[in-house]
Amino acid sequence: MKKHWIVVTLALALVLTACGQGSTEGNKKAAGEGGSAGKKVGVIQFIDQISLDAVNEGFTEEMKKLDPDVEIIPMNAQGEVATINQITQKLVQEKVDVIFAIATPAAQGALQGKGDIPLVFAAVTDPKGAGLESQSTGVTDYVDPRDQLDEYLKMFPNLKTLGTLYNTGEQNSRVQVEDLEKACKEKGLKLESQGINNINDIPQALGLLAGKIDGYFAITDNYVASAASLVTKTLNEKKIPSCSAEEGQAKNGLLMAQGVNYKESGEQAAALVHEILSGKKATDLPIEGPKNLHTVFNTKTAKLLGIEEAAYPKGDQVELIK
Repeated sequence: MKKHWIVVTLALALVLTACGQGSTEGNKKAAGEGGSAGKKVGVIQFIDQISLDAVNEGFTEEMKKLDPDVEIIPMNAQGEVATINQITQKLVQEKVDVIFAIATPAAQGALQGKGDIPLVFAAVTDPKGAGLESQSTGVTDYVDPRDQLDEYLKMFPNLKTLGTLYNTGEQNSRVQVEDLEKACKEKGLKLESQGINNINDIPQALGLLAGKIDGYFAITDNYVASAASLVTKTLNEKKIPSCSAEEGQAKNGLLMAQGVNYKESGEQAAALVHEILSGKKATDLPIEGPKNLHTVFNTKTAKLLGIEEAAYPKGDQVELIK
């Protein structure tokens, strides 16, 4: 009888031990190898436009690779600055572990109401001027306009006056116009800049510019980029060649662009968020610049402007849009 009891007791002990190990393994699996299960990342995109969409796409795809168990909460301000604070407060209530802001207004708005939540940004041209440098980390899309103008002038050496549109309320845009004006002076060009307050101002502003310029340079302005098809239509009708500081506007019809690959920017930002979720502080991670410069050339627009195929840019980092 005693032997039978001992056997039963040992068997029961083995079952309990196995259950305990299974539970432990299950807990480890639930926590995720990187400990990311149960963690949340809130995304604030300022407006729908091709470059910011590419940032979001690259970020989401890379996050799913790096931290597959993280919950991503996507939000979009639809170009309304006032909405960013509301979104930020919602993400605070959701107790997200990191906020990822796409574009300068989104990052500035999130910074005001995020509390202690770490902030990572992308598609920001001037982090220092935007007040982001010491309180967050991220990926800047700044590219020296001198380099971009050099490529543009190789194809159009006789240009005299460039035009550009910019949102007067966006720090990101004002800084770019200042840098572009300096670059134009160095190269003997005149710059005609026309400010706008919202997207509805673009048709009239562009109409004012069109009669004064023989070339157009598009900065990375969110309002203007979201209306790229409208800008393209007017410029092509006037036979005005265009250059952009970011690829999205060339993909949407402007002639050429040399700048950031925004999907790559999103991937870089995801790596920074991963570091934070792994225990690092956002303020200990340096702000990164673009890894590669990417040239986009719109062959359809080139044909409308009468540009011969032999003049198209070439190279490993050139993407021809047909």
